[in-house]
Amino acid sequence: QAPVQMPRTGSKKARLLELLQAAPQTQEGLLLQVEKAEATLRTLIKEGVLISKTLVPNPPQEVHHDQFLTLNPEQSGALVVLEEARLNGRFQAFLLKGVTGSGKTEVYLHLARSVIEAGRQVLVLLPEISLTPQAIARFEARFGQRLAVLHSQMSEGRRAQEWLKIKKGRVDLVIGARSAIFAPLENIGLILVDEEHDGSYKQQETPFYHARDLSLKLGVEHQALVLLGSATPSVESYHNAQTGKYKLLELHQRVDGSLPPKLQILGLKDLPRVKGVFYLTSLLYQKLQDNLAAGRQAILFLNRRGYAACLSCKACETPVLCSHCSIAMTWHQTKNQLICHHCGEQEFYPRKCKTCGETKFSLEGIGTQRVERDLKVLFPEARFLRMDKDSLGRRGSLEEAMGKIDRQEVDFIIGTQLIAKGHDFMHVGLVAILFADMSLNIPDFRSSERSYQLFAQVSGRAGRGEGDFGEAYLQTYNPTHHAIETAVNQDYTQFFALEERLRQELKFPPFSRFIQIRLSDPKEERAQEAAQALGDILRDYQRQLGFELIGPKQSEILKIADRYYWTLLFRTERPGSLKALLARVLLDKKAYHLKGSTRLSLDVDPYLLL
Repeated sequence: QAPVQMPRTGSKKARLLELLQAAPQTQEGLLLQVEKAEATLRTLIKEGVLISKTLVPNPPQEVHHDQFLTLNPEQSGALVVLEEARLNGRFQAFLLKGVTGSGKTEVYLHLARSVIEAGRQVLVLLPEISLTPQAIARFEARFGQRLAVLHSQMSEGRRAQEWLKIKKGRVDLVIGARSAIFAPLENIGLILVDEEHDGSYKQQETPFYHARDLSLKLGVEHQALVLLGSATPSVESYHNAQTGKYKLLELHQRVDGSLPPKLQILGLKDLPRVKGVFYLTSLLYQKLQDNLAAGRQAILFLNRRGYAACLSCKACETPVLCSHCSIAMTWHQTKNQLICHHCGEQEFYPRKCKTCGETKFSLEGIGTQRVERDLKVLFPEARFLRMDKDSLGRRGSLEEAMGKIDRQEVDFIIGTQLIAKGHDFMHVGLVAILFADMSLNIPDFRSSERSYQLFAQVSGRAGRGEGDFGEAYLQTYNPTHHAIETAVNQDYTQFFALEERLRQELKFPPFSRFIQIRLSDPKEERAQEAAQALGDILRDYQRQLGFELIGPKQSEILKIADRYYWTLLFRTERPGSLKALLARVLLDKKAYHLKGSTRLSLDVDPYLLL
């Protein structure tokens, strides 16, 4: 393109220009015809003589109709309603509530086919990257190569390639985790949000957003259908369905006609335990033996990674705290180190207690590493797989683990909530929740909801094989808690009724909205000063704008990564006026003494209040 002095005849530069004058060429084709010309080609591009463009192949639209399964009457009924809404060409939101194993995914696939054949695009959101391989396989089998995948674990180069495919309009369908909501799709006809209740859809750091809520906003902009799916919907979503904001569709039966496994309670107060394994009841041990003898796999769920929750001094009982956070460090036996799960700090086993000088420590609590070690002693002939953040950190390790489960190369799967989210394990005959109280005891108003969802989702992993009813057990000290009693009866409607009544009495969401402001600084007094000054300004508007200010107060975890946190929590039924006030007040940083080192974050509808 740029003026250039004619190259010497017979040179690599002359040969390259000669070929390109005849016709456009790919880089690979040019280098096959002119050997060892890579440097010359780069120089011509750099000098502006040549223009280089990246072209992505554009495979034809291909829908493999033979890969679609025949729907049962319940699925067909739901699809008919969704198809009617699709033909209207207007935004509508649906909540598809179906028991685990009811075939929600097949409904998604049939609806996606209709949207794609009508010339529009589909966005599929999943709560976890761990679910992506299974989803890709299912959608690729039916829709071929005209799909793109987006999630944070991809390399930058691969993510850029996928983004370019989407931007150029060369895909009909995008699958991804939370951040895929920002995919540059221009003609969305359907947004699917699978496991819509899952907290992973909420970004817990700046910029704060909830992918489920953004999907509804995007649906309005594109006049698209939005379908939220879950066996255990969030309280807010089910409330929206009950009040008419969403249309409710339900699948009550598993596709194979089997019943979901009945969750059975094992009381830790009353039942005898296995000697040396204080958290395992003798009855559950016997059931695990029977399950192994029958050649079936077992899942043991414990939502804490590591070996022990903490080390505590045997003399003064002070836990070993992270030097950068006000939280106990977790003991990881596989690394022989203490690790902080908030900032990542690692320390070796301490020589003595910093408080009293004692040299002996106790291991407190249990994690997945401890369970794996104990079960290997109890079942020396069995094969084990641990699935948590520590064991699946290497790229490709998740796919490798899923393959081992599918090929029945493992007998026991020990994991955190990673194993609770939508996986189809066809050979699992028994599921055990080892310590249900762990999630119930978190000081947050959503603890009961998250616990019920975990119990129902984990127990639903059992009995998915043909002719296999499955068994599910839950160990607890608190068998009368409403989240446990309703999970045992597989009664989401009853759970929702109880939870909704409690929240209405306490004016918690969905009967109000929360907005949380957090201020942090390396010096606690600065964070406190800014929080109190901001609180003094905003408190005067409470009566006028009808909101309640809780705080300012220290955050539940005061220090994280050498920064001290103070919190202001606002509760309101009129979020619009409060947002306008905050936007105006927060711009005047001098008014509330915001120093250069002090950071402020604002989160509308926070998922966690810790």
